Amino acid sequence: MAQPRRGRGWPLVVLTGIVIVLLIVVVVPVVGSFREQDEEIAQSRIAFAAYRSQIASRPALEAQLAALNRRQASTAGLLTGDSAALAAANMQNLVKALVERHGGQVRSVQTLPSAMAGGLERIPVQYELSIPLGSLKAVTYQLEAGLPYLFLDAVDIRTERNWAPQGSASAPRDLYVQWTVSGYRWAGAP
Repeated sequence: MAQPRRGRGWPLVVLTGIVIVLLIVVVVPVVGSFREQDEEIAQSRIAFAAYRSQIASRPALEAQLAALNRRQASTAGLLTGDSAALAAANMQNLVKALVERHGGQVRSVQTLPSAMAGGLERIPVQYELSIPLGSLKAVTYQLEAGLPYLFLDAVDIRTERNWAPQGSASAPRDLYVQWTVSGYRWAGAP
């Protein structure tokens, strides 16, 4: 009597199991890796297109930079500041530093009303200061010859009250100076 054969289906089940394990272990990660590479390629293409557009806009940006540099060079002698008050504050800092560098002292400062003329705004500031007699020439020269361009108006210079006239052994230590310093800032098209 012949015995029925058992186990013919088992090798097929084992083979199917091995194929499934191989699919899970090898094929799924490889497919996932290809998908990630495809996504990276797509992102790289988008970035490449953005870089190309930036490269294409370079000549226009260089032209704008050149125009800004020309404008800045032409306005080097003007006060900086987004408003008249800021420009006046910048001028006050310049004048104060100059006077103190020469041994003087700024006693009071008053910003006067500004006026527009042809796209420029005139910023006048009135100062009261005391300065050594020997430093007056250097301070006035540096104010009018430096950058930004500043202009002296309404200058009033007096000696100290208790100063003895010429021929006396004591010379005045400080001069009392009252003047208006004006500068200009670019305020836009006329």
